[in-house]
Formats: sequence, C-alpha cells, structure tokens
Amino acid sequence: MEEPSSETLERKIGNRYSGYGAKKRLSRLESTVSELASAAKSAFNLGVSAAAPTAGYALTGNPNIIATSASFVAGSKGRKNTTLVKQESLSGAIFGIFSHYFLSPLGYLTSVGKAAYMTLFPFAANAFYMAEDHLIKNKSLKGLHSKFRENYFANVKKSFKTVHLINLSAALFLPLQYMVGAVAVAAFIYRKFVVSRSTYSTGYTNHKYAPKYSPQPAY
Repeated sequence: MEEPSSETLERKIGNRYSGYGAKKRLSRLESTVSELASAAKSAFNLGVSAAAPTAGYALTGNPNIIATSASFVAGSKGRKNTTLVKQESLSGAIFGIFSHYFLSPLGYLTSVGKAAYMTLFPFAANAFYMAEDHLIKNKSLKGLHSKFRENYFANVKKSFKTVHLINLSAALFLPLQYMVGAVAVAAFIYRKFVVSRSTYSTGYTNHKYAPKYSPQPAY
C-alpha cells in the first residue's frame, strides 16, 4: 500500500485547520452581530423609556407625569432589564396622563364633592391600568377578560385598604397641580410594598395567558 506523501498530509492538516478557522471566524462574526443587535435593542428600549414621560409632559404640561413614569419603574420588582424599564416607563406615563385628566374635575368641587369623587378613582384607575398595561406587555387583548375576572375587584379592594387614603388626603389638602405627584407616590408604595410577590410575578392566577413580562396591579 502506498503511503501518503508528506505533501498530502500537510494538505489534509491544512484543510482541517482551515475549516476550523472559518468556523471560528463565523462564530465570532455571529457573536458580534448578536451583541450589536442586543445593544441596538437596549438603546431603543431606553429611548422609549425617556420619550414616553417626556411626551406625557408635553401633552399635559404636567411635570408629575415624569414622576409617575419613574415610580412605575422604581416600584417594579425583579431584575430591571431594558425591556422591563421600557414597559414600566411607558405604562407609568400613560397612567399619569389618565390621572391628570381624570383628576382635573377636583378643581371645581367642594371638599365633600372631592371625597365622593375620589371614591371612583380606585375603580377607574385599576380598570384603566389593567387594560393599558396588558396591551403594552402582551400586544393583544387575549386574556384580558380573564385577568379582569380574576383580579379586578381584589385589586380595587386592596387599593381602598392601602393607598386610597394617600390620594384622598392629597385631594382634600393639596393644590390640584400636585395630585398626579401624589398618585406617583401612592403607586410606588403600592407596587413596592403592598402587592404580594405571587400577584406581582404573574398578575394572573395560574392563567395560560400570563405574559413573559407580567403586569402587576397599579392600584
């Protein structure tokens, strides 16, 4: 049997290492592209996080929209990656805009009228928040009905027992321009210290539509 020449062996070895080098270069290229895509996604998420409260302030002229957006981010539990920060900032800004307009009639009411009107806030705030936050984090209405059925009245009850007093006191004793700021404080306290870990982690009761980045009750 003819033995392979040294030239043939060198060629085989060279081809083997050439293929390994190509695979290594391809792997390095894929890793670089992946890192660039991840960086671009993070930059986009942070851009939205900054733009949402800024747009809310521009729309309403109320700087406390920024505080509401920040309180949602600060009050959220778990690891704060850029996707979560974007979602919570956007959700908080939208909720701040809602609060600004919903609470505007307080400027025309007496103390008794303010107290009566504020009893509506936990009902309206929970309904609005649960809907907008679900849409932001799921991009679909799917599962929203079940979420309302399982959590809405429990959240309203918890709101009355905890942060409602903060909002009611603000309505009675603070100028109207500080009301959304008081809402931001109440939202932070509620999300950070009142909401249970199990409720926060899913927002559902073992429901199949529980999203990857799950909402927690705002109020």
